Amino acid sequence: MPEEPQPKPDLTASLELQDRLERINNRRVDDLAYVDEYDLREVSSRAYRVGESDRAKVRPVLKKIMYVSVPWARGAKYIREQLYDLAYSPQEISVLSEEAQKSVQREQQISAEVSAGASPWLARVHHSEHGIRNPYMVGFFQDETGQIKPVYGQRYFRSQRQIENTFFAGRTEVKEVNLLDTQFYPTRNAEILRGKNWDLLPNDLKAHFDNGELLITGRNDVYKLSDSDIDDLATSDDPRAIVNHVESKTKQAAAGSKKYFLLYYSDYRSDETGRTGVVMVSENGGIEPLTVQVDGKQFVVEVKGCGMKSGGFGKMHFRTGRDIITGGAEREQAENEFHRLQDDKRDDAPKAVGSILFSNNGYEQGYIIRLTPSTVRAAYSDNECYPQIESPDMVERILPMYSQQLVDQIYSTTPKILDRSSHTENLLIWGNGEFSFTDYSDHVSFADKYFPHEENHGGYMTPKQMLKYYIEMVKEVPGYVADRDRVFFYDALNRAFQEKGVALGVEITDEPEQVIQKIWERTMAYQVFNARKQNGYVAEGVLKEAQDLVTDSFAVKDISFETPEAFGERFNKGQLDMQTAIDLIKARSTNEADKTVVDEWMSLLRGGDLYGAVSNLNDVFNAYRNIKDLSEEEQSSVYKAISYFSSFDYVLVNSYQKYFEHELDAIRSAQQGAPEQERTTLQNAEHELNQKIQSFKALINGDLGVVMQTLKDPQKTRELISFGFYGN
Repeated sequence: MPEEPQPKPDLTASLELQDRLERINNRRVDDLAYVDEYDLREVSSRAYRVGESDRAKVRPVLKKIMYVSVPWARGAKYIREQLYDLAYSPQEISVLSEEAQKSVQREQQISAEVSAGASPWLARVHHSEHGIRNPYMVGFFQDETGQIKPVYGQRYFRSQRQIENTFFAGRTEVKEVNLLDTQFYPTRNAEILRGKNWDLLPNDLKAHFDNGELLITGRNDVYKLSDSDIDDLATSDDPRAIVNHVESKTKQAAAGSKKYFLLYYSDYRSDETGRTGVVMVSENGGIEPLTVQVDGKQFVVEVKGCGMKSGGFGKMHFRTGRDIITGGAEREQAENEFHRLQDDKRDDAPKAVGSILFSNNGYEQGYIIRLTPSTVRAAYSDNECYPQIESPDMVERILPMYSQQLVDQIYSTTPKILDRSSHTENLLIWGNGEFSFTDYSDHVSFADKYFPHEENHGGYMTPKQMLKYYIEMVKEVPGYVADRDRVFFYDALNRAFQEKGVALGVEITDEPEQVIQKIWERTMAYQVFNARKQNGYVAEGVLKEAQDLVTDSFAVKDISFETPEAFGERFNKGQLDMQTAIDLIKARSTNEADKTVVDEWMSLLRGGDLYGAVSNLNDVFNAYRNIKDLSEEEQSSVYKAISYFSSFDYVLVNSYQKYFEHELDAIRSAQQGAPEQERTTLQNAEHELNQKIQSFKALINGDLGVVMQTLKDPQKTRELISFGFYGN
């Protein structure tokens, strides 16, 4: 039979197709990630009506879109799901289909292992394979035998936290993996904290660190695809083109003498938040992680505060309630992390190497060197090497880990809690299901002398406040639904504390505030008291804030705290101004209760109870706010009168009062959860604290000259908050 004639190509469609392809190609390469389904439908509707030669022109355009996009981008996803036959040649489709079948088989094996009890994270990294679908080395994990294994995947992934982004604040979930070259950054007069693992570092690297030189990010990313790289990959019909390209770039970067690199996670298309990298070294013609062995276990070397993705350190930016240098860590963070890393005694757990403390243009900066068994975090997803983590089953796996970490910290050899970093992005997983919270600079010892302290972003930071954050931040677990998952969370908490012999008694009807109070009273308050007693605790943070207030505070001027004479004169004027304000409030108020309140307040002041007066100043302010018809001049006079006593309270009373209240709450609550033999000790501590509080009240209510002499003297203020029950 004669062959049926083939339909002629549609010339109109051919011209329109070329026009649409040209429009896409004229975009900046980075903007190809934003090609959407509408553009692609316009292309595909014409591509199927033209000849093979025209259709072949579509292929490199679609490939370019996929090479510059995250895998879940709408355009890239549409191409993979709807335009596969346009994006790849028949030869490529054959190879890619085989790869897809292998991937299905891996998924089946992973599902079987997870059903048998394996960790979903570790089951995936165990089956991580280098190849067409996963061309990049993206991380590492210590397996159950203690050996470091590479993790392969795509460059992009998500690090998920269930928090709401707002106009004023937010975070980028999309991350990218970078393989950055490095430079040595000299520091002057650096202080070096060396741990017992310091000598495990290679001699050349250790020599740089000993000299105060930091290994930080350079400007070149081995993994970054240039415009010409993308063009070459898009025009290739070799399915292994990307694998070959990455291998070639890596070998090229590794050529020559020994060099160091950093495997570094950054925000997608942003340079704001990255600052941690795994140290890599050129070896055997490639680039491998620098590993060391401790007690038969392998670890990769990780450095924190190592610079930005674009190289070096940047400007200051606001992060977690404070200004920090972009790409860097604070001195206090580096010092704290060095000590906290040494608390976990497990042979396969993260370990301290050292911290380098230095001054950088007036900014007190730190640099942390640590050993880690893994780069796998519970929050990582949207990559073949990581599980999808928002399902109810995954939430139920995370909640026991989350609960256990709280208990493990409270009952560790150095009792502690996390400072607002208790989210799964910081939950590290390795081995045979071992896990630990990382970001060790935010692990706060109960005996930390700089807590409590006031934070603009966090409030009054005490161990109890951090417990509040910990319990409330469970809502950030990806996929967590309070109405569905609270029962499982509460059950996990009860079981974790029961293993320590504590009947927590959390019930499904409990609100978070009730859960916090039960943990505080039945176990944590005593752990705080005991840790402080064992370490001779003095609240240096309170002392620093109190001394800063009487020397540097703007409010000092309002109370004339320069000389005893000026201080006394200003106080006398403040009394007169307040009496005038009280009289005005009483004359203009229609609320009898408010009149009584301000009268009683003035009686406190006139009766010599200045401490009681400033403690209850808010009553006067509320009465003033209830009056609606005061003139601007009257409002100003009342406000200034109240402001004087508010400044007095802020500078001289509040820091001590808040601290005494915190200690009193801790000691009273500790009595409920303490061993029987400790009750008398705690009762005696409460008695001593109450005496100290009465002494402080008597000081404030006494001679103003003595108040000034005492509160300006660092040694005398130290005596105010030093206690015999803490060994002082």
